[in-house]
Amino acid sequence: MLELPKLFKVPSRLGDALLGGLLTAIAAYLSVRFLMRYFEGRGQLAAFGVYCIVAGVLCLAWFMRHGKSV
Repeated sequence: MLELPKLFKVPSRLGDALLGGLLTAIAAYLSVRFLMRYFEGRGQLAAFGVYCIVAGVLCLAWFMRHGKSV
């Protein structure tokens, strides 16, 4: 949103930005639609939730051990 005013100053970039935004929105919609059907159809949404929790805990442990202090 902060960069949006810059796009209106250069009209040639506005078309590219709109096309990119539209294609990104379509890809996001199709991805979410596919994943919802996949997990609902197979009943594996709980397994995916467990995977997310385990991956999050492992990443947190990794960064706590190897992270640099700011």
